[in-house]
Amino acid sequence: MTTTDRPRAPRLAPDRPRAPRLATGALFGVTFVYLTLRAFVGNDLRDGTYVIALSRRMAAGDLPFRDELSFHTLGSAFAVPFTWVWLRLFDTTGLILAERLFTVAWICPLLYAAYRALSFTLPKVPCAAAICAAGMAIPYALIVTSYNTVSMFGLLLAFCAGFRTITSYHRGWAVTTAIAATLATIGFPAVGLGTAALLCLVGYVAHHRGTPWRTVLRDIGAPWLTLVVLFTLALALLGFESLRSALELQSAMRPESKSTLAIARLLRHELGFVFTTWRPALALVLSVIAALSRRRLVTSAAAIVAGLLMLDPAIEPPSANTLHLNTNTYPATMGLHLTVVLAPIAVRVARDHRDYRRLLRLSLVGLLAAAGVQQSTASGWDFGAAMTGATPLFTAVVLGYALHLRDACLPRPLRAAMVLPAAAVLACLTAVVFYDGPVLQHRAPATSGPAAGLWLSDYSSRANARVTRMTGLCPANARALIIDVPGAYLWLPARSASVSTWISRRDLHAVPMDRQLQLKPDCVIAASLAGVEKVVPADNVAQKRLLTGMRPAGPPMTVNQSPARGEDSFQVWVRADNRPR
Repeated sequence: MTTTDRPRAPRLAPDRPRAPRLATGALFGVTFVYLTLRAFVGNDLRDGTYVIALSRRMAAGDLPFRDELSFHTLGSAFAVPFTWVWLRLFDTTGLILAERLFTVAWICPLLYAAYRALSFTLPKVPCAAAICAAGMAIPYALIVTSYNTVSMFGLLLAFCAGFRTITSYHRGWAVTTAIAATLATIGFPAVGLGTAALLCLVGYVAHHRGTPWRTVLRDIGAPWLTLVVLFTLALALLGFESLRSALELQSAMRPESKSTLAIARLLRHELGFVFTTWRPALALVLSVIAALSRRRLVTSAAAIVAGLLMLDPAIEPPSANTLHLNTNTYPATMGLHLTVVLAPIAVRVARDHRDYRRLLRLSLVGLLAAAGVQQSTASGWDFGAAMTGATPLFTAVVLGYALHLRDACLPRPLRAAMVLPAAAVLACLTAVVFYDGPVLQHRAPATSGPAAGLWLSDYSSRANARVTRMTGLCPANARALIIDVPGAYLWLPARSASVSTWISRRDLHAVPMDRQLQLKPDCVIAASLAGVEKVVPADNVAQKRLLTGMRPAGPPMTVNQSPARGEDSFQVWVRADNRPR
């Protein structure tokens, strides 16, 4: 028998290793389950419920910029369809939990799409570790559809899809880049400079690598232009005069948005944190050693120890970063720290990996987005708000750390250290609930009202009970005005009598008073101004004008909104001809 007569052996498909698929599935499974369970924990009457009150108000028919002057309506608008359905079925019962679970339901598929975009050319397990870490580095530790989450995860998807587009051009990913970047900008215009730079870079690099300009403009420019035109038309229908009023109120309430000092303060804070506390300082030194050493054992050990040092969420920052709550930090703030500390390792990996080098360069657009966010936020670095824009850079740095350990040819148990950044963020998300203590302190179930289904701490349980009593003093179907406790709107009819859902007692002087007085609220829940920092005489004058023709309904009540803020005193006021229900 000649060689040509021998039967050919059947061709076998190459074996797909099961370990990476199992590890990837486990990472996404843990992330989804954890975010779902975490959604049941805690409640606050400020940022976490404020954005839900916005979506509820719009679901009831109020319009952004015409009835509600806050720019935060843009992010909350994405939850309006779900909120409308929930209110028709269950009214406000369990609304807070429902909104959180809705948020988890759209975040997780988006994270998986971002992973698919990265893992086309980069190893799967490191990509999954980086994406899952980004999925838990949520500003304020608040799992809710808001201007922060919409822009953060929209920017993340745009970044990953953009990388897929410039690596191996694909029309679907190019269109995804344009849509995700535009929606992220609509959700929070502060990231607009970063998303614009991202789209320009993706289009330029795609053309430079052989894609005709006509194709680039069709796949990236056309979807972007379509959404921009639709959004502009919507603003025109609402009235540009209303938009101007919203801009004036934002400028008056956020004077720091006119200054670049906010960015300088953030940089000073991050550097101060790293260099004045021994754990992150040592972690940064080890990260530099891992980046410079040529000995595999040294570089691997240094990187692992650096990750372990950042795992401890109980590092006390040198400022009021956590509002002195259990000396823990917030997950998004930890994400910013990890970005600084692990950056040397990312630079080392970029030197040896062409595709990762391209990814790291593209992620620098996150610096522009983070600068825009930091300049427009009122919370500074307290809760890691800048992570909304810095997510691309954080994701790239964490991915570089994971690639560094993967390429070190370590035993499989040691390679699991690539999830240390994700574990550090998860630990912070567990260690602190917004304006409250650790997750494990929340042991009291809420059984009724908007907070039904949540597990609350003693603080938030008492605060919810006090708010229920205060809102019960308002007349039935009252159109209310609430000062400094925006979450209380969820206990009242949706159509409020306020030009802005969040009016701080320190911002009363900035309220357009003629417009506010025309709304004639039936009930006002006003915070005491006595002894409050940064309250100016104009705030007292404004509050007296708002309470003209009103009478107290019951005695003043104290609400302990958090262990950090302490007790705040509130008085319910109703019109002289109204009786409390």
